Amino acid sequence: MNTATPWHRLEVTEVDDFTFRVQSESNHAPYFVDALANKGAGKCDCPDFQCRVQPVLDGKKTPPPSPLWIAACKHLLRVRLHVADKFISAVLKERRKQASQQRTEG
Repeated sequence: MNTATPWHRLEVTEVDDFTFRVQSESNHAPYFVDALANKGAGKCDCPDFQCRVQPVLDGKKTPPPSPLWIAACKHLLRVRLHVADKFISAVLKERRKQASQQRTEG
């Protein structure tokens, strides 16, 4: 039986504004993601990112020809989803606040 956590449900903890701690899929030690590293492409200390993605970002390796290849690991993707969710929530909260103010003023 596979007890691994799906990547989109991995727990994300903010260390600071642009650094995140992401639970590993198998619940071993967490990985750290720097969302601003590599000129904003991000960086993770997991073996997949270090072996597969970082050499491409450093120009030491050519990316695979597959159109499905992405310069990220599941931890970095999870952080991007986390940040997008926070942004969308903040925008919706602000729009609701503005709508409420318009109703009370109108």
